[in-house]
Amino acid sequence: MGVAGVPFVESERHRLIGKIHGGVGDGLDRFSAVRVGGGPDPRGEEYGANWRPFLPGAAISEFFPEHYVIAMAAYRFDPTFFSSISVGGFVGYLERVRSNSARILSDETDVLPGVMTRLTTGFVFETRLQIEYAYNWGVIRKDEFGGHGIVVHVSGQF
Repeated sequence: MGVAGVPFVESERHRLIGKIHGGVGDGLDRFSAVRVGGGPDPRGEEYGANWRPFLPGAAISEFFPEHYVIAMAAYRFDPTFFSSISVGGFVGYLERVRSNSARILSDETDVLPGVMTRLTTGFVFETRLQIEYAYNWGVIRKDEFGGHGIVVHVSGQF
């Protein structure tokens, strides 16, 4: 994961964010494979940003591939000291289980591109609120390509 300033802009309120997450396994089954999917965006969390492969627009833990690569690029703007707005794109390249017209399951490697936007802000009682929308052109919903993801996530420390 990397963060850089926007070229020709001196303000620290404008940032470019890039992230690549990948993994390879051999002989994995649905119990031992890494779970790849959507849900709350782990960027900004010390632990979650590193261990959980995040693919916006997918269901939580939707895929359990033997190999995958997910790349993200985003622009983030901080209008106040406690909030940020980001927009970006992503692409996932992973193996997933698919069924054909005869309902025979097979593993196929697909490209899953998409876009996302996110608002993160401070919230009541020292919590953080994330509201995120993502669209993924590669996921399959009701036998058609394309899926929306909307996440509202409140987190805090105890």
